[in-house]
Order: sequence, then structure tokens, then C-alpha cells
Amino acid sequence: MDEGSANRTDNRFDLLPVLSLAVGHGIVDLYGSFLAPLLPLFADRFNLSLALVGTLVSILTVADGLSQPLFGCWEDRMRRPWMVTLGPLWVAAATGFLGLATGYAVLASLLIVSGAGRSAYHPQGAAAVTQYSGGRRALSLSIFTAAGNLGFATGPILATSLVSTMGLPATLYSIPLGMVASALLYTVAFRDTGFRPSCWNPPSLKVIVGNLGHYRKGFIRLWFVVVLRSLTYFSLFSFLPMVFVRKGLSTFQTGVMTSLFLFGGAVGGIVGGWLADRMYERPVIAGSLALAFPALQLALLLPGVGGICSLLAGGFCLLSSAPVTIALAQRYAPGSAATASSLMLGLGWGTGGLLVTLVGVMADCLGLLWTLRLETLCLLVAAFLALGLPMVTRPQMAKR
Repeated sequence: MDEGSANRTDNRFDLLPVLSLAVGHGIVDLYGSFLAPLLPLFADRFNLSLALVGTLVSILTVADGLSQPLFGCWEDRMRRPWMVTLGPLWVAAATGFLGLATGYAVLASLLIVSGAGRSAYHPQGAAAVTQYSGGRRALSLSIFTAAGNLGFATGPILATSLVSTMGLPATLYSIPLGMVASALLYTVAFRDTGFRPSCWNPPSLKVIVGNLGHYRKGFIRLWFVVVLRSLTYFSLFSFLPMVFVRKGLSTFQTGVMTSLFLFGGAVGGIVGGWLADRMYERPVIAGSLALAFPALQLALLLPGVGGICSLLAGGFCLLSSAPVTIALAQRYAPGSAATASSLMLGLGWGTGGLLVTLVGVMADCLGLLWTLRLETLCLLVAAFLALGLPMVTRPQMAKR
């Protein structure tokens, strides 16, 4: 057995590959948040209606999220981490050319390519990071997820900084970030001879279902928890800036507040993974979702410092369970780690993102603030569902 293979079986936490995969995730998700702050500019350039603007967001959500299970099934068969290595460059190239789009069809096509690149990276990245996690699967996934959240929070700042100084074509200057990330992952992950796919024999759908065993109902319950949490997350991410503007905040202040919400979630993801390695996943998922509800309610009601602190706490609690749900899904289906990851990261998040359209319809009828307050009730439903998640016995808990 070579040294690389030994590293995959000695139950040792390998920090460098975990951090490299996390950096790649951060870069990939950074590009994923480029579109939102640039939508007004594209709407002006192509004279788009709000319906067509909303369709662009739906296109990106479908390409990014709902295709992940297909990539996950394919990547479970791969013997080399091709998607992890090429993903950042793939997404960077497609996103970098957004500013050069000559029409709506070209813009939509670039979003499909960009979303597909993110979709390809996520399941194999989540599966690969567990190979280097040793006995700290949840912590490793929390680092991986938090890096994505940090990148997603930083993307609008980078996009608007480039475009505000040099115009829409300046999105091209973001491409080198993806090149650097792919080069790093080629060096650390692709050239690692000890890398193994999550299963050597290509699994059929019957095998994947069989891998779930008696955890089948628990997996479905977990998926609904992820959908409800994702619906709340995307609703707040989409409509909180409008709430802040209506409260009189400037564009810059609105961006800062949105970033605070996202950065709070990134920190929460790390803490949630750390806790789950010590007290199992179910109490972390249920508890964090239940605590997120009052924090977000206060964030929507309180002005000033109280509102800011509540917003940070709400983001922290809301995303504390994000890496934990992935870790639990992989425990439910240990022979199909990439597929399990894709069903949570892709299909779960993608479905939640698509349902935001219904939140917008409700906001037109009931008002934005009342709609967001009602929508956060989904978190209590998700917390209740999480209480019924079956536990997976571990050989031993991670050392404190």
C-alpha cells in the first residue's frame, strides 16, 4: 500500500486537503453570488421585465441545485477527482464572461454553464473532504460548508467592486481566482494517489436505495428538513435587502447587513459541526433550527444594535445545521456518499430556492415583512421533523 492509500485508512484528520477543498468551495460559491447584485445592470442593458429577471435566478437555481443528484451518481463512479479539480476554473470562466453577454439568451446560457459547474463541484467535494476527515467528519464538512458560505457572502462585494470601477466587462478580471483554486486542488487532491471514490463499483439506483437500509424514512425526513431550512435561507437572502432599503439604509449599508447575516451563518456552520462531532447530529439540527426562529423574528422587528445582533444570531443558528445534515445523510448512505451529499446540497437546496417564488407571490398579497415573519415558521416545522431523525451508531465519538 502506498503512502497516500495509508493516509486514507489511518483515521487521521488531514488538514491540508480539507482546507484546500474548502478553499475551492469558497471560490466556487463566491462566483455563485455574482448574479444578484448585477441584475439591475443586466435589466437596464437588455430592458428586462421583473419576470425575466426572476427567470434568470430560477435558471441558475435549477442548473446549480437540481442537477446535483445526477452529478453525484456519476461522481460516485469516478476514480479521480476530476470535478473537484476542474470545477473552480469551469465556474470562473462561465461567470467571468457574464459581463460580455450580448443578449438575454447568451446570459441565460452562461448561467446554465456556471450553475452546472457549481453543481459538479459540490457532491464530489463534500464526498472527498470526508476521506481526509479521520474521525471528524462533521467538523471537516463544517469547514467545507463555512468556506462556501464565506465565499458566497464575499461574492457581491467583489462583483460590485469590479463593475462599479470598470463596467460589466470587468467580470473577466475575476477568472484568475478560479485558475488559482484549480491549480491548488490539482496539486493537493488530484495528484494524491491515495484518493478513492466513495465506492469502487458503480451503484445502481437499487443499490443506492439499498445502502440506505432501514434509514430510508430518516433520509426522506432529513431531506424535508433541508428543504424547509433552505426556503427560509433563500427567502431572507433574496428579500432582506429590500427590507433594509425600506427602513432607510443606503445601498452600502444594505450590503453590509446582508454580509453580516451570511458571515454569521458561516461561523455557525463551523460551530455546528464541532458540536455534532461530540453530541450526535439530531440535537444540533433540531436545536439550531428552533433557536433560529426567535432570533430571525427579532431581527425583522428590532431597530439598531438589537436588530444587528439578532440578525447575526439568526444567521448563526440557521446555518449551524448545514454541514451536520450532510454528515448525517452520508451516514445514512455510507456506500453512496457523493449521491447522498448531492441530494442534500443540490436537490434539497435547489427545491428550497425554487419555492422562493411562492414567497414573492405572498409578499405581493400580504406585505414583505409579514410574509417573512410567517415564512420563518417553517423553521419550527423543520425542528419538529428533526426530532424524529434516526440516530446512527458510531464506533467512537471524536476525541475532544
